[in-house]
Order: sequence, then structure tokens, then C-alpha cells
Amino acid sequence: DLGVTTIYVTHDQAEAMTMGDKLVVMRRGQIQQVGAPEEVYLYPRNVFVAGFIGSPAMNCVNCRYDAERNVLDAGSFTWPVPVQYSAAVAQHEKQGLIFGIRPEDVSVAPSHAPGLMPATVYISEPMGKETLLTLQIGDKMLKAIAPPRVGLGIGDPVWIDFAENAVRLFDRETEEAIAPEAMDSRAGRQHVRAISTP
Repeated sequence: DLGVTTIYVTHDQAEAMTMGDKLVVMRRGQIQQVGAPEEVYLYPRNVFVAGFIGSPAMNCVNCRYDAERNVLDAGSFTWPVPVQYSAAVAQHEKQGLIFGIRPEDVSVAPSHAPGLMPATVYISEPMGKETLLTLQIGDKMLKAIAPPRVGLGIGDPVWIDFAENAVRLFDRETEEAIAPEAMDSRAGRQHVRAISTP
């Protein structure tokens, strides 16, 4: 600690995350979010920040709220809306939403279990300490992080679910985050089964 306040400008988000005590994310000269690195990573204020901070970027999928079934419907899959999200999500029924989940919060299983959503490995990229998977669910593609020797190749079937408290929701029109007060820390996250849509 040099005891000197320093402003360091970088386009490398990994560098910013490791070196900074506080991040200021800017886009076209406009401040998008200010906060500690972990805060910005866990609770992005909008879709731009969600995509810029983190590598690989957060998965973002357009969806709509189905009030009758109380689910977010992304076409290829649905996601049951937890009670803490319900009020905020209902306010966005008409304009649509964006469902966000980071790749490390997509759990991948090589065998079927009740409630898991089927997917197919589209790309498998061994990265040494982990494997980066691109998964196809209907017409949607999602990134997921798997163990290094997961033994999955292109075309293999897998089953997935999402960590409930890691899901981030954005207004599709404004691309701003909604229901931030409902977003708990990852320490207490639970997995909610997504449901595939034929």
C-alpha cells in the first residue's frame, strides 16, 4: 500500500478486477457502474456490465414472464420464478426480460436426474484447470464451466440446472437490472431446476 490514490485506466477487465479497490465501468464516456470488484461482478447494474465484467461473459437470454405458470419462458426452457423475484418480475410482463446466469453457475451433469434440463455439448474447450462448454438447448446457446477432466465431447447429452441466487434479471427494453434487493450472495445460493420446453 503506497498510501496514494491512483486512477488506472484499462480495457482489460481481468486486470481491473485484480488491481482495483473500486471499479468504474464506462461505456462511450458514460459511467455504467461504480463499486468494489466483487460487487460489480456479482450484481451488474445492466447488460453491458454483465457482459464486460467476467470471462467468459454472463449468459444473457431473452425471455418473457408467464404469469399463469409463474415462470420465465425463454422458448427452449422455462425457469420457475422464486417468490423473492415475483413482484418485480410481474411489473415487466409486457416489455419482456433478459435472463442472466454466469457460466460457473450453470451446473452440468453427465447423467439424468429428476428435474434437470437436457442440453447437448456444442463445443468443449479444455482450459487446464477447467473445461469451458458451449451447450445447446433448443435454439439457445449457453456457456458453462465444468471440471477439467469432465469427459464430455461434442454432441454428448448433458443435464443442467441453475443456481437460483446467481440468476440476474434485466429489463429487455432498458437493459437495466431489476429486483436487486432480491439478489442474495452466492454463499447461500440454491439450485432451481429449469424445465425444458419441447
